[in-house]
Amino acid sequence: MTDRQTDRLDMLRATLTVIDDHADAWAAIPVMARYRDDLSTAIDRVRDAAQRQADPASAVTAVKDQLRTHVRDAAWTLAAALQAWAADTDRPDVAAQADFSPSDLIQLRDAALADQSELIVDLARTHAPDLADYGVLPPEIDALDALDDQFADALSTPRAAIVARSRATAEIAIEIRNATRLLRGSLDPMVARLTASSPDFAREYRTARIIIDRGITGDRSPDAPNM
Repeated sequence: MTDRQTDRLDMLRATLTVIDDHADAWAAIPVMARYRDDLSTAIDRVRDAAQRQADPASAVTAVKDQLRTHVRDAAWTLAAALQAWAADTDRPDVAAQADFSPSDLIQLRDAALADQSELIVDLARTHAPDLADYGVLPPEIDALDALDDQFADALSTPRAAIVARSRATAEIAIEIRNATRLLRGSLDPMVARLTASSPDFAREYRTARIIIDRGITGDRSPDAPNM
């Protein structure tokens, strides 16, 4: 995260703390509970993305594991149709190549799973016209082919780490932007509406909404709260 993003995240967390501390001031207003939860969710997403940005290797592992599951399930589903077709048409050669169970796929190493998946794709493309009666259409074959390519790419850790860090960086910017929009467009005016009935809440909220530059200057720059 950039220093500016860190400062803004600190502001968001301080604002959420004030909202929670003064829950009695807005408890009778249902929409405030939704705004509060939306802000909390945005903060959690920023923190999660920041962790993945700082430790892309962990993010790569998570992405790879997710892709592995998708590839394994899709390969087995397609192989099952191939097995049935091979049995019906007396094609022991195809049956032998597609003869494996879900547990077999689970036990394969990553590279071996990628290879096995590619073999299933090739077999399915070769016999695509015959597999139509078994519910296998070209989009299913194409989907597994694309998944297999993504999985193979994820096995290249340096490249995958760059992609994971890039995704996390983009997510941070998006979530901070969404949270800022929530404050300016929804929370600021609603808290302003409560100023007369809950002056302490409104005052502390305005203070929390100030973004403090924790760099060398220590500047305090308000986020122009709409209230």
